[in-house]
Amino acid sequence: MGTIFLRLREQTSDFFSRGGVLFFAILFASISMMAEIPALYSQRRIVLRQSRAAMYHPFVESLALTLIEVPKMFIIIVFFSVILYFLVGLQQSAKTFFIFLLLVFVTTLVMQAFFRMVAAAFKSAAPAQTIAGLSVLILTLYTGYLIPQPTMIGALRWITHISPLKYGFEALMVNEFHGLNAACSTLIPQGPGYESIGLSNQACTTVGSVPGQATVSGDNYVELSFNYSYSHLWRNFGIVCAFGLAFVVTYLTFTEFNTKSAGETVDITVQARIQNKCGRACR
Repeated sequence: MGTIFLRLREQTSDFFSRGGVLFFAILFASISMMAEIPALYSQRRIVLRQSRAAMYHPFVESLALTLIEVPKMFIIIVFFSVILYFLVGLQQSAKTFFIFLLLVFVTTLVMQAFFRMVAAAFKSAAPAQTIAGLSVLILTLYTGYLIPQPTMIGALRWITHISPLKYGFEALMVNEFHGLNAACSTLIPQGPGYESIGLSNQACTTVGSVPGQATVSGDNYVELSFNYSYSHLWRNFGIVCAFGLAFVVTYLTFTEFNTKSAGETVDITVQARIQNKCGRACR
């Protein structure tokens, strides 16, 4: 993916591609973390046996699994971020890079907790994967890149307020475009007959441009195109962390109660099968 957007230029023609790279970085967290659902169901029987043996409560195992994933996920995201960031050539600033790394890492953990919460809420994998797939579709459409927030249908705009991806994407966008002054790719009027026109009588075609200037401010671009503001950077980071905490608490709660209820359902099913096979001989 980094080679597709290899070495973006600091020009207005690459503004949309720059946003696409950031959107992919945040979307990577959503799609890759869906693999958590079948993994949790494969180990549910083991957790149930250990719970019945009075070894520990199911939520303790889930809490340990959540904590132990943090260093492993950090290593994965570091490799992912370094390769993508420097191949694409995003802003060459240590502050911008480490904020990018932090946001992608935290958003990945939050989406991991979300999919685990969905898996723990259901007793079988089929409905969990269905809900997870629909959630990814909806969250992707209303992250703010495919459909910018100003052009969203009013009746569905509320989805952006309950989407951690939206807050993460906004933080990535304002972090990357803050302080960026890109050269204008297309000035108007220009062409035959306008050779004598000076810059003072020209304007850039990119959103956020100022007449008479050959550069466009990245802050103006994201504010007018997406209604994003750099002042929301750390506010959005806090909101994403709050989503993550809520998902983890809900995940632990569902694990504690649904694992036991799933075990009771299994017992009833097994007993019914035994009775069907034995018939009168078992009575």
